[in-house]
Amino acid sequence: MKRYANVTIDTLPDTTETAYVRKYAKNILKNIERGTGMILMGPVGTGKTTAAIAVMREAIDIGMKPLFIPMVSLLDTILSMQNAEERMKFENRVRNCPLLVLDDLGGEYIGADGKLSWAVNKIDAIVTERYNRMKPIIITTNLYIDDKYDSNNNLVSSGIKGRYNDRILDRLRSTSKLIVMRGQSKRRTEYDE
Repeated sequence: MKRYANVTIDTLPDTTETAYVRKYAKNILKNIERGTGMILMGPVGTGKTTAAIAVMREAIDIGMKPLFIPMVSLLDTILSMQNAEERMKFENRVRNCPLLVLDDLGGEYIGADGKLSWAVNKIDAIVTERYNRMKPIIITTNLYIDDKYDSNNNLVSSGIKGRYNDRILDRLRSTSKLIVMRGQSKRRTEYDE
């Protein structure tokens, strides 16, 4: 990924949030062995993907072969594979790699049927399989845990709880360090210059 070619733990900004990310990365082997992941949540442009890639680099540096995949690409790839053997090989890689980075959970289309959709079931299967095998997942997301409502009790945005089933959230929470990234989008400054 060209945009992140120079990203490392050392290039992350010094913030409270990235201090947690650095600590996780410095103990990457122990975290992988324990099946401990991370959920990096917050507004767009706050460095979640950058932090996830920095951690992934640490895993690569110790000889691991992690897998990074945006949620939209994950589901598109599975759906587009016509050959069942090829699809199974890809899904096995997703389920068995030592560290899986799922970028932008919530960015994928789950359909009008919501919690009953094929996409949610596929995400559930991946999370459950990795949970049972004690294989960590790093997730980046713009979703928060709970749904957000306005003063008139109208749904403003779905959270992880409202978008996916309780089993997915429960398994992720029990095996992952939750880090909330704060601030304005860092991307804005790139285009303002």
